Amino acid sequence: MTQRLSFPDGDFDAVMSKVAMHMFPDAVTRALFAEVGRVVRPGGLFVFHVNALEDRPLRARALPARELEPDYVAEESGQTMHFFSEAYLRELLADWQEVHLVPVPVPHRRTGELYKQVWRGIARR
Repeated sequence: MTQRLSFPDGDFDAVMSKVAMHMFPDAVTRALFAEVGRVVRPGGLFVFHVNALEDRPLRARALPARELEPDYVAEESGQTMHFFSEAYLRELLADWQEVHLVPVPVPHRRTGELYKQVWRGIARR
């Protein structure tokens, strides 16, 4: 996922990512978003979910972590996690024509308490 994709520029009408781009440090995250921008045709879509910055304290309740970079942590299990602010997402998507971001609170299925926070995004090239 961190390598250049073997597709021509503008080869896709749409790309979708559901909480898959959250495992990488800033430089890799920027490269991934740029690569998505490269393979989506003009007028095409990028539809995604990423972990919201507001998810960080929720996740830290059960999974202690140490910060590697701002908003990028390593959990005790070794899992790395990047948390996205609205400003960071808008910066990553600055070259896109339209960007719609919606914060999505995810309740726990049994208790109804806030369990997770993600961003739902749609960007048009």
